[in-house]
Amino acid sequence: MVNRQPQTALAVFDDMLEQGVESDTVSLTLRLRALIAVESPPSAASLQEAIEQLQEMATSTAARRPNAISYNAVLEGCVQAARVRVRDRDRVRVRDRVRVRVRVRVRDRVR
Repeated sequence: MVNRQPQTALAVFDDMLEQGVESDTVSLTLRLRALIAVESPPSAASLQEAIEQLQEMATSTAARRPNAISYNAVLEGCVQAARVRVRDRDRVRVRDRVRVRVRVRVRDRVR
């Protein structure tokens, strides 16, 4: 569902927060999926925002901690971005940072 209307999903998430509803793992994971789906392939900015949210989730309370679906959403975006031929240096730098951060996070979660 998110893949079909990512802008709507992001707007609903923002409305939810404005109304005082606290986010949890499910709502944050849906936001991750929406960030990745806004553009195909995801932009460097969208990937960066998704990675930053995932990092925040990893250090958050139990109700907001990422699960396998959360990590998979970001990894899916990384794969989509990697499939596209990278032409400018900024995108290369972001892709390399994504690899390092994902490796570190996965290694931390395994321990």
